[in-house]
Parts: sequence; C-alpha cells; structure tokens
Amino acid sequence: MTGIILGLPEAVFWLWFSASFYMVAIFFFLEPLRKERTELMLSFFAFLAGMAFFHILLGAGLYLNNMLLIHLGAFAALTGAAFTLKFPLTALSESKRKPVFYLALAIAWLIVVWLLIFPHEMKTMLWLVLGYMIVVSGGIAGFYIIWQGLKAKESWVKVKCLGGGGGLFTCCLIADVLVLLVGVSVLGEVFMALAPVILILAIYLGRYLQKVSESPKATQPS
Repeated sequence: MTGIILGLPEAVFWLWFSASFYMVAIFFFLEPLRKERTELMLSFFAFLAGMAFFHILLGAGLYLNNMLLIHLGAFAALTGAAFTLKFPLTALSESKRKPVFYLALAIAWLIVVWLLIFPHEMKTMLWLVLGYMIVVSGGIAGFYIIWQGLKAKESWVKVKCLGGGGGLFTCCLIADVLVLLVGVSVLGEVFMALAPVILILAIYLGRYLQKVSESPKATQPS
C-alpha cells in the first residue's frame, strides 16, 4: 500500500480503521465482563485488547518510522494471543494448566526479545507474530471455542462460543493469513474489523438468550 487516505499512509489508515472497531468492542465488552468473569470471557477480552493495541501501535510505528512502537505492538498481540488459551486450557487438569499457559506466554515473550535484540525485516516480524497468533488464537483457541459451541446444549452457550470463536477464527486465521500472503490490504483489514463485531454481537445475543432461558416464565413447567 502506497496511497494516501485522509492524510495518512494507506496501510496506517487501514490499521487504525481496524483498531477503532476493537476499541469500540472493548467499550461494549466491559459491562458483560464485569458480570461474567469466566475463562471464556477473559479469553475474549485478551483477544480484543491485544488486537486493539497491536493495530494502534503498529500503525503509529509505521507512521513515525519507530521500531520500538512496532515491537510494543507485537508484544501486545503476542501477549493477548497467549491469554486466549485461558479457556481451552480448562480442558486440562489444574496441575497442567499453569505450566502450559506459562510456556505459551514464555514463547510469546521470547519472540519479542528476539525481535528487540536481532536486526530483522518487517516481513520477518509479521511472520513470527502472525504465525504465533494463527496457531494459538486462530487455531487452538478459535477452533476449541467453536467446538465447545457445537457440543453445547443451551442455545445461549452455542451463540457465545460459535460467535466468539468465529471472531477469533476470522481475525487470527483468515485475516492474518491474508496479511502474510498479500500484506496489509483492504480485504484483510475488513476481516480484522469484522471479527470484534461478530464477537460482541454473539456476547449480547447470548446474554439475552440466557436471561430468557433463566426467567421464571421460561422455567415454569407447561
């Protein structure tokens, strides 16, 4: 991308365009998170926060030609991706959850340390950061959450898991693969921006269905 949109380099514009969707999604997500502090909700919040700061800092770094900001963005993205494992790791025993999580987090932070120490091209950084996100958030977390949604009996659980997992899949698999293949593009950033919309709609629809199912009228025998 070499054009200019609203006075900004095209790549920066589209990165901040996506970031705005994640920031708005975080605003709407805080209220449900306060009432439902589950591992699933914490995984979703980690995804939203990591992607928001990744896009903001990456865009700022490209605009100002500042590698430190770009690396801080990578740190946010990788940390958020590691925390999306919080829900999938509930499938493991208590004794295994923490070691596996800390291993995933250590790998994420070691990538950042490597980026800070060794000279590298932007393409190398994107392959490392997005590759980690594709495997961890899009692959492991996204597919596991979708799988739990398919297995769930309650409609509200299905909606939350299928929509939320679909959001992770849209961003951290489809959009990230597009970025690796063609770079920052309109199509890739549209998928990036679509992901938090899918997630928030799923959360609010799921909460509505949950309230309906738990209402006295709904539980009253016919």
